Amino acid sequence: LLEEAWREDGFPYTVLRLPDVYGPYDNLGGLWDLVAAIEAQRPIASRLVESRLRRALPAQLARPRRFSWAFAEDVRDAIVACTERGAQVHGMNMNVAHEEAVSLVETCKMIAEALGMDPETALRFDDSRDASLPSTDFGVLDVSRALELLRPWRPTT
Repeated sequence: LLEEAWREDGFPYTVLRLPDVYGPYDNLGGLWDLVAAIEAQRPIASRLVESRLRRALPAQLARPRRFSWAFAEDVRDAIVACTERGAQVHGMNMNVAHEEAVSLVETCKMIAEALGMDPETALRFDDSRDASLPSTDFGVLDVSRALELLRPWRPTT
């Protein structure tokens, strides 16, 4: 629809594709629910359903399943960079996310460590329940186009 409006009427657009986003003004609560579960040492639902894989590429079928995150302020900065580039990025689709991909277990370990907890004793996973994160289709986002077109924008590491 956007491409058609661009071709027919010159309506400018740029699509930024996002994974789960965390940070300031996060009102969806997914990451914060995970933090609360870790803090309370509740079992974390960890089954990732195969049908939610973006593409069945061999690298994505490997375990552990990896996915991307985006920091809210990086998304804001990417939006600002798009407005500054103007027509240079009209009609473009690009992914905005961290360059690093993590698994659910790695994410939980980082959270536990940030909370001052020992991940080996604090974390319990429940493979019988579907994970709520990632909430988007999971897989790793390639941010190379955003890195090239929005320079000097870079996601937080």
